[in-house]
Amino acid sequence: MTQRAYVFLIITALIIFLYILRKALKKEISEIDAIIWLTSSFLGLIFVSVPGSINFLLNLTGVKYAPIAFLGLIILFLIIQNIRLTTRLYSIQKKQIKLTQEIALIDFNVNKISKKAEDE
Repeated sequence: MTQRAYVFLIITALIIFLYILRKALKKEISEIDAIIWLTSSFLGLIFVSVPGSINFLLNLTGVKYAPIAFLGLIILFLIIQNIRLTTRLYSIQKKQIKLTQEIALIDFNVNKISKKAEDE
């Protein structure tokens, strides 16, 4: 890879890291998401900043073709994120059902009380 490509990748990884850090400090994303995204962007920044680090890691794991390892890591990351978001969505749906039922009960009771008041 050329020197310009390394500089471009380092600047891109640094911008992503700072963007996620800013979102985390403003509490616009959850703490767990912030940790996951900051860790992954920091690792990306390290791998881009140290040119031989990816090849060293690939040699340790025995992977011969770097794009396959990269694609595998991305797929693994996306599966983990998908599971986390699905779990969180299910939790929110359960809370929504409970709140809807409570609102329906309150509305029923209010209507019942107002009918009693009108009859008297």
